Amino acid sequence: MSNCPYGDIRFCPLYLAAHGPDGGGCDDGRLGEGGCAVGRGFGRGMDYGAALGRLQAAHSGMIARAESAEWQEAAQRQRARNRRAAGLAS
Repeated sequence: MSNCPYGDIRFCPLYLAAHGPDGGGCDDGRLGEGGCAVGRGFGRGMDYGAALGRLQAAHSGMIARAESAEWQEAAQRQRARNRRAAGLAS
């Protein structure tokens, strides 16, 4: 997904919406080809900002939950690095 703004799509709200019960998100009907509409290229693919706006209007909490999960995982990784650097973990 070369143009996807997410390094880890597990936290992309559009990806989560595409795989949820309501569908939508980055699903343009071609997910089986690999990648998503955003990843296929801005201009040729889906407009990320517009799609995110539609998702926010339809499912206001989904974006916040995805961001929170991403931040929590990043914080856990940082704590693990800190413990290793302090010699408290291997």
